[in-house]
Amino acid sequence: MKRYLVALNLLLAVGTAIGGYYAPQPFWQPVLINAATAFFGAALAIILVNVYLERDSRRKAVRALLRLAQDGIVDFHNTFLDIVWTKFGKDDFGKLRENFKEAGGDVMVLAPEQRKSIYDLAKQHQTHLGPLLEKLDQALVEVVSLTGWSLDANLLAQALQCRVSIRKFRMLKLDDSDDAINGAAEHLIDIDTFGTTALHILKDMGK
Repeated sequence: MKRYLVALNLLLAVGTAIGGYYAPQPFWQPVLINAATAFFGAALAIILVNVYLERDSRRKAVRALLRLAQDGIVDFHNTFLDIVWTKFGKDDFGKLRENFKEAGGDVMVLAPEQRKSIYDLAKQHQTHLGPLLEKLDQALVEVVSLTGWSLDANLLAQALQCRVSIRKFRMLKLDDSDDAINGAAEHLIDIDTFGTTALHILKDMGK
């Protein structure tokens, strides 16, 4: 209906403008031109009001989604950082993470002892991390289902990649093999990175 109103007002604006241009009598020219201006203004007003309303509704929806997802993402993030900081320290883990990011997520850029340390922490704290991963995964289910393909493609991508990393980590057998060590380090860093990136996107969209 809104589109029809906009189209109708634009057609009337064009029609009255043309009529005003060709009107033979001086009286009708300003009348028709003023009418054309009014119709065009009405069409523009409908467009602007609806754009504002859509943005406002979108912002409210994003804020509600943020409330649903925030606890799951933040709880895992804070716990994961607390665990790794006790081993590496804040600055050293920050450098480790930056190297991992610059390498495009290639875990082999990390030193063997760094990968082994993250693996050991994952194994040591698996009973604590397990419920947090479940909570995070459920939060991301909400994000994926409510985001769909139209709200924000990057948000959807980050949430899906985080869920994939959670699934891969859960499939690991923590048997001290090289695959387990490398996989645990890679997937845990990915989980936290994708999850916190999704959270930041949500916060920016809700502003």
